[in-house]
Amino acid sequence: MTTDLTPEQVDNLLSLGDQFLADWSLEPRGEHIDNRYAERQAQWNVMRPVFASSPDMLDELQAGIETAQDVIDTWAQGDLAAAVNALEEWMKAAQAVIAKTQSTTPQSTTQGE
Repeated sequence: MTTDLTPEQVDNLLSLGDQFLADWSLEPRGEHIDNRYAERQAQWNVMRPVFASSPDMLDELQAGIETAQDVIDTWAQGDLAAAVNALEEWMKAAQAVIAKTQSTTPQSTTQGE
């Protein structure tokens, strides 16, 4: 099942965030240095890949719900092995989406510094 939120739509929205930060970095500040910019940039760098993966995450969440129902139905019919196999396959797909998101997400921010 696909979501109503396409990767292209997400990319367009993320471009707005990118543009906002780019514009903020170019604002004339005179002598004043806006320390919030660096903090917001660090936060954006952490959250952007999560937002970018949201269509995949929604698809996998829906697949997980469907798989869970299939497991319940299959188990009720007495075929525990098939239920476990279906759940294991979904877990692999979900782990792949998580790994993809984590591989593009910086590990720390400058929060609290």
